[in-house]
Amino acid sequence: MPDWMKAAERSPSLCEAANGAALAPAKSGPLRASTTNATRALGLDTEGSPWRRIRGLVPLVGPVLLGSIGEVEERAMALEARGFSRPGRRSLLWAPADAGWERGARWLMVLSVPALVVAGLAGWLG
Repeated sequence: MPDWMKAAERSPSLCEAANGAALAPAKSGPLRASTTNATRALGLDTEGSPWRRIRGLVPLVGPVLLGSIGEVEERAMALEARGFSRPGRRSLLWAPADAGWERGARWLMVLSVPALVVAGLAGWLG
């Protein structure tokens, strides 16, 4: 196995950051195009001399930057939901450790289900 693959195995977050940086220009293209069209529709000049283009570019920077930050946040939340930053080795199943009272509450709920079914069939629940 090449060294870069071993490094990727040890640091998946570094690989995800590199992947996100590589995909950022491609993903911001459509957003940039729609923002440019919206700016032109508002009557701001995006063509002409360099000074006029810079003046027309300033209103574009905010929406494109905020859109890119939003996309990064969405990707980060998706990774977090999939357990990307979970500590330890990756495995198919993982149960977080719980306290004793949580275990007791879980068993109380499990044992109360048959009791409630019996009480409902017997007509005790009204």
